Amino acid sequence: MQAVAAVAAQAAATVAAAARAVAAVVAVVVVEVVVVVVVVVIVVEVVVVVVVVVVVVVEVVVSSSRSSSSSSSSSSR
Repeated sequence: MQAVAAVAAQAAATVAAAARAVAAVVAVVVVEVVVVVVVVVIVVEVVVVVVVVVVVVVEVVVSSSRSSSSSSSSSSR
């Protein structure tokens, strides 16, 4: 009977150790997923800022080009 109890205690200890190991792995995976999501969000924000800057620069260039061509055409008349 003591042998069965010892085997059961050993099995319980092994299961508990395995559960702790699995919990540690799951925690590491969750942290890595969160880090990846944060990095993706930062990259998307940077891309959005770059696109906005490019659009603003293009609008300024087009606007100045239109105003200069408009003023040159009106002065030639």
